Amino acid sequence: ELLSLAGRFQMPILQEAELSRYVPKSTTATDAARHLRPLLGEAWAAVEARVAALTDDPAGRQLSVVSRVLDSRGADSRPADGAAEGQGERVVLITDTTELHRLQARVGREERLAALGEMAARLAHQVRTPLASATLYMSMLRRPDLPAERREQICDRLADRLRHTETLIDSTLTFLRGERPAHAAVNVQDLLADARRLVQAQVEAAGAALAVTPVDRSLVVEGAREELAGALANLVSNAVENGGDGVEIALWAGATDAHTLQLRVYDTGPGIPETHLDKVFDPFFTTRAQGTGLGLAVVARTVADHGGTVVAANRPGGGAEFTLELPLCASSRDMTRQAAPQEGRA
Repeated sequence: ELLSLAGRFQMPILQEAELSRYVPKSTTATDAARHLRPLLGEAWAAVEARVAALTDDPAGRQLSVVSRVLDSRGADSRPADGAAEGQGERVVLITDTTELHRLQARVGREERLAALGEMAARLAHQVRTPLASATLYMSMLRRPDLPAERREQICDRLADRLRHTETLIDSTLTFLRGERPAHAAVNVQDLLADARRLVQAQVEAAGAALAVTPVDRSLVVEGAREELAGALANLVSNAVENGGDGVEIALWAGATDAHTLQLRVYDTGPGIPETHLDKVFDPFFTTRAQGTGLGLAVVARTVADHGGTVVAANRPGGGAEFTLELPLCASSRDMTRQAAPQEGRA
């Protein structure tokens, strides 16, 4: 046995040369001698104190020491809170946990790198929409017969898309610094207008149609305006890409009760295969050869960050429907419930 009934070592468990590995190089000669003296006859409490002093090992070595006092029957006889520890045989478990700590640190680094990679992919996907719009606007500017008034409008839209791209990059850098994007009161009317501007060029180029339900200015949510508008734009863009030629898309907003704003994006396309409904929000899940599988994942992440929910479904009359629910600001909670959208297409 390593410990006597009195709780003292009956034999040293380490030679001096072996024990010296655990002594920090910066210790003084006096402290080193104290660390290295044999354990024979030393009280266990003193040994525990010495082990605790060795936890700051420059080599990164970590030790775990657990002990229990046994009674005459060999059972655990831990004293009650505040009571002195009794005498008896003691079981001591000393474990070198260095490799475990290193593994945990490595896993932590890999998780941070994975999060960084996901954020980079998310940014790349979000930037694609305004850049695609900017490219379309630039191609329009090359037309020699373009009226001056129309040219000025296109230049304004092009500048707006580039500003939106800059905002997305700033938001990503804010996230990487560990800061939360600034949240403020966002008027739903402005939010719908922003989303429409983001996808207007793509909708027109695809020959699709987008109808946005008019709302008054009494509906207000709390959040990051650019991120919420980007989420709605992603849903409309998804409908354009999957809905086929001439797809009709509707964007509806209304308060379902005094506390909840509901946003719906639905279309007249082929809908979503039933086997895919529970996967559409998974990162990198896509059925298109050129798809990234990130658009709907970004939507789900953005909505969750704003305390909301999003679900995907197929409409009874055909087409896909995405329903978002977000908490209303206090200023909107006296809003009466708006009428539900009609089944007909806009």
